[in-house]
This record gives sequence, structure tokens and C-alpha cells, in this order.
Amino acid sequence: MTSKQFVRYVAKKNGWTLPTARVAIASIFDSLYSALTDGESVKILNFGTFDVVTRKPKAIGKPDTHERYIIPERKYVRFLPNTYLRHDVRRLINVPDNADEIDDFEFDDSDEID
Repeated sequence: MTSKQFVRYVAKKNGWTLPTARVAIASIFDSLYSALTDGESVKILNFGTFDVVTRKPKAIGKPDTHERYIIPERKYVRFLPNTYLRHDVRRLINVPDNADEIDDFEFDDSDEID
């Protein structure tokens, strides 16, 4: 869904004009952007949580020269969907709800890709 389609969807769903929907959506995303750039976590009820996470520095080596490099720590935005959203999306792609608990999953021969 593109931004334009999203604005149209929100406008139609709420009975708003396109400019009203556009302003409302822009306001929400501006607030989300501001909170995340300030390092705050944003929890949206019945949707999920956006938060800023720091990735630790990591040492890597070039295979051909064996030179060592350090990738410095960096921050990134992580989204964790709430339970209901995660389960609804899994149903779309036919993943069982207990997929997190399945350790011994085996592919059938019919699942192989040629």
C-alpha cells in the first residue's frame, strides 16, 4: 500500500476529506519520528511497540587478507508487533500459532526447491 492509498483508506474509513486524513497521518508519523529520534519507545495499543535499540560493536575479518575490522555500535529502530497482530499475520501465510514453540520442524520432500 502506498502513502496515497493509505491516506485514501483512512479518509474513507473515517468519513474524512483527503486533506484532513493527510494532516492526521502526517501528525502521527511526525510524533512517532520525534519520539524515536529522542530515544523514546512508542507503544501503540492493539498494534505494537517501536523502540530504539543499540547494536553492540562487532569485530569481523576479511576472509582473503585476514584483516580485522570493528563495526562500531549503532542504533536502529525495532518494531515488535503485539500478540494479536502477529497471530493474524501468521494466519495469512498459514504459519501455526505455536510456531515459536516448535523445535523439531522438518521439511517434507515436496517442500524442496529445484
